[in-house]
This record gives sequence, structure tokens and C-alpha cells, in this order.
Amino acid sequence: MSYDYFLWRMKKVVTSNEIDETTVKTWTDLDELRSALSEVVPSLVWRNDRHGADDCSGASSVSAVSLPTQGKAHDPLVIRASRRVVSRDDLLNVGKSLQCLVYDAQTGEIVYQPD
Repeated sequence: MSYDYFLWRMKKVVTSNEIDETTVKTWTDLDELRSALSEVVPSLVWRNDRHGADDCSGASSVSAVSLPTQGKAHDPLVIRASRRVVSRDDLLNVGKSLQCLVYDAQTGEIVYQPD
């Protein structure tokens, strides 16, 4: 079973019920985002459209990523992870590296957000 996590750049520190288009920032440079993700999860293999990547190596609990849709305001970066308990450290690493909020879409809880 896999779990989806939504990642946003934030305008301020929020609680999970305050996440909306007034509190999140749009990802603007997808090439920079792709490069940063590749540094944090080097086993990602980018698809031909370069909009998403998969990791079938098992080196990370991150199994797939989907970049925000270019030009679509407030669209999140989506990470699909396996093994919820094990994925926490990988998600924290991504959130800290990208300095963004990591939101667990299944539980409605914030996994990480920068101060």
C-alpha cells in the first residue's frame, strides 16, 4: 500500500486546517525543483515528460513524485511513499531540503513544516 503526501511552499506557519490558496506559494521553477529532488532522492528516474519520476530501486521509501502542474496556481508537489512508518525520515529529508510543508493526505496531519 502506498500513501500520498502533498508538499507546498508556505507563506507562513499554519495548522492543517489553514492550508489553502491564501497560505501556500506556487512552485515556480520546476527545473530547480526537479534538481533538488534528485539530490535528496538520487535513485529517482525521471519519466520522458519530466513531470514525474519513479524509484523502483527500494533505496528510498519514496516510490514516485509528480511535479506541480506548470501554470496551475497552488498545485502541490505530490510524493507517493510506501511503508508509512519507514517513510517519515525520507519525507523529513525532502521537506527540510526543499524548505516546504509536508502534508499527509490520508490522515490530514502535517508531517513537517519549516519554522
